[in-house]
Amino acid sequence: MSVSKGYNCFFPSIQTNCNKENYKAPTHETTTTSFQSFSTAFPEELASFAKDTFRLDLAVRKVYENPSVPNAIDLAAKCVGPLLAISSAMVLGPAFGVYLLAMNIFFGAVVITYLKNTNLEALPNPKEFFSKDNLLWKIGIGIAAWFPLSVLEQRLEILITWIFGLMGIVFNQGQDVALLLSSGGLLGAIWIIYGCIIAPVTEELLFRGYSEKLFEKENNPSFSQKFMTALKTNAVFGAIHMSPFQGWFNIPIFVATFVMGMAFSLLREATGDLWAPTICHTMNNTVATIALRI
Repeated sequence: MSVSKGYNCFFPSIQTNCNKENYKAPTHETTTTSFQSFSTAFPEELASFAKDTFRLDLAVRKVYENPSVPNAIDLAAKCVGPLLAISSAMVLGPAFGVYLLAMNIFFGAVVITYLKNTNLEALPNPKEFFSKDNLLWKIGIGIAAWFPLSVLEQRLEILITWIFGLMGIVFNQGQDVALLLSSGGLLGAIWIIYGCIIAPVTEELLFRGYSEKLFEKENNPSFSQKFMTALKTNAVFGAIHMSPFQGWFNIPIFVATFVMGMAFSLLREATGDLWAPTICHTMNNTVATIALRI
């Protein structure tokens, strides 16, 4: 199935495979159990995930014995999470490392609990979010969208900084990840790979891919339903870029990230899959990283 069948294409003459009628959006009945079931299973999963956070050997064995999606997510989280936490602690201090590790444990447990209480066959294959149809056109759209969105993001941060400055609030704390991306040596290389490659791809799959698709409970959602889905998804997207160590700077970070997320949702809707938003997201992170290191 082509992923473009799942969306209301803005360019039907180009998206030749767009066929809304053949698409059936997942519902709560087909994709997940009740919230009560999730809340019952989550504490046990959280405790287990926290206990075995550094037991990479157990995660590898689980994948070897049962190569399921939850076990693969568990392995990925236990490979990346502790590594990023330890490296960030060396740059920003132990408190930030502990915070990052706690967030990895919490969100890892959320995702795994959800997947274990979900009919995985009803979820799309990740390949469906990256159709090969009109690939060069979609890559071009993603590249072309980067510059105006980058300018918009910068102007928003400047505007918010100016407004809060009028109230006597000064943002004297930068974004945590900026310090990590500008660090040198092996630690800097780890965070560059994560920030410029891993994060854009995984965030687009998680937010503009699975989250938005699961929120679309109608076969042919209306514009208002799609808009509300994008609002909810990107509010969470903005929130995960905040941290207690950024102080008042969390406000411009949240606003700018939320607006960028809405733009990525529009790119997904316009082109039919995740190629354009992923390319745009990757360029945004990569150029920002280069600017930090110059």
